[in-house]
Amino acid sequence: MNSVEKLLFEAGKLILSKKGQELVVIDVRGLCSYADYILVASARSTRQVKALAEHLRDELGKAGVKPLGTEGIEYGNWALLDYDEVIVHIFYAPVREYYEIEGIWADAERIWIEDESELAELARIRRTRSRKAN
Repeated sequence: MNSVEKLLFEAGKLILSKKGQELVVIDVRGLCSYADYILVASARSTRQVKALAEHLRDELGKAGVKPLGTEGIEYGNWALLDYDEVIVHIFYAPVREYYEIEGIWADAERIWIEDESELAELARIRRTRSRKAN
């Protein structure tokens, strides 16, 4: 497992462990310049958005993986954690519906993750840049 696969796997596992929902990994290689993957998750409340983002930041930080930047954690409607090649968005569910972030990346491949058993799907991720931008 490469470092990006490992980061996605660990982030997904941490989010699921705190009851995050509707996880999807969006493969944006070749479609944008600032990341290779976007991990999106939903929370049932603004309090849960904060808790998920803080848990992810703290636990990955213990493993030496620090975000380049964060946004929105203090407000609870949406949180962004920038891990360079991986951007994590955690939305309060109604806010996610409003912004429809998956629609922005309609041409991108997606891997939906409903539980820990599906985290193995992340092994499909390849480090090659074979995808071409539209």
